[in-house]
This record gives sequence, C-alpha cells and structure tokens, in this order.
Amino acid sequence: MRLFTLIRIWAYMAVIASSTVVLGLSANFASKFLPSLHRDFAIFSLVAPSFTIVVLILMLLRSQPRLDVLLTFIMAVFWLTMGAWSVDIIGHVECFALGSQRMPIANGGTMSAQQYCREMKAIEAFSWANFVVLISAFLLLIVLTTRVQSLGRHHAWAQSISDLPWFGEMHEAYDGQPYGYGYPQPYPPQAGYVVHQQPGHSVLIQQGQGGHAPNIQQVAGTVVSA
Repeated sequence: MRLFTLIRIWAYMAVIASSTVVLGLSANFASKFLPSLHRDFAIFSLVAPSFTIVVLILMLLRSQPRLDVLLTFIMAVFWLTMGAWSVDIIGHVECFALGSQRMPIANGGTMSAQQYCREMKAIEAFSWANFVVLISAFLLLIVLTTRVQSLGRHHAWAQSISDLPWFGEMHEAYDGQPYGYGYPQPYPPQAGYVVHQQPGHSVLIQQGQGGHAPNIQQVAGTVVSA
C-alpha cells in the first residue's frame, strides 16, 4: 500500500471520528432547542457531520483524484461555515464566567449555560480541526495529481486514488518502469542509412534490437537467403 493511501486513510478516519463527536453534540442540542430555538444552527450542525461521515466512508471504499478534490472542497466549506458560525455564537464567551446560570430550552425547561458553552466550544474546535484537515487534503491532492500528470500520466485525475504516489514515490515503477513512463514511448525516428556496396560483395542487414541501429555487414560473394 502506498504511503499516500495510508496518510489519506488515517486523515479521513480522524475526520470521521471528530464528525461523529460533533454529530452527537448537535443531536443533543437538536433535542433541546428544536423546533423553536437556534433552529438554523441546530439543523446545519446535523447536516454537516452527517454528510461528511457518509461521503468519507464512500470515498474510502473507492474514489478518484477528481472526486476527492471536489468532495473535500465541499466538506471543507461546510466545516469552515460551522467553525465561523460557532465563533459568532460562543467565541467571545468565557465558560467559567457563566457559573450557575441557566438558559431556556424548547420544552419550557432550562439547561446549564456553562454546559451549553462547553459543548459549543467543543463543536467549534472540532469544526476548525476538520476544516484544516480537509483543506490540506484538497491542496495536497491537487499538487500530487498535477505533478503525476506532468510526468506522463495524462489520465491521472481519472485513475484510482490508491494509485496516486507520495512525493518520494513519483519515480517508482508500476511494472519495473518509472512512474512517468508507464505508457509505451515511441522510439525517435531513425535517420536513413546509405550503404556503398563494394564490387563482388553482398550487403547483409540485421535488424537492431530494442530500437538500436541495424547491424550492416558486407560479405564477399553472394549471400542466398534460406
């Protein structure tokens, strides 16, 4: 398994794990606030991690660089929005200063303002972490695939993501040949050969091996082919 494949798997698994935490916290908020309080954020905070978990699992099963680039960009935008929205809601609040304050919830009850603050801070932290990982994956995929394409893999964007090499593996062989030369390369055109036949001699031409120049000999007498 290539190094890039291992890095990608661990990075996406980390995002799945943090998205699962955010989904759990968001589900708790949804049960307390929906449908009347913090409605927009509660809904979006359920959509972003759910979308991320499902998409990343499918991407780990099978993907291509062009799909990874598109989907990691979309997910990065989701988590950028989550992070910025969380900062707007709770970023300026110091949780310890809330003490024993209570805040209203949808069913007419209350919950600890300090607990709410800490859970929102956790959502904020995980959102920014997911954004950093996903935007890094997006940029890294572009760099690696573009570099591979420049080495001769013209269909690099459509190949399996598991075939994408890390930087130190760019010139590794697929079938014993450097990465950029997996496709048959035409030999350069050979210049024409002019043979001055000596009197009483026959010209014997043997085809060169591996595209090398042919072997040309002049043999005294007449050579009769079998």
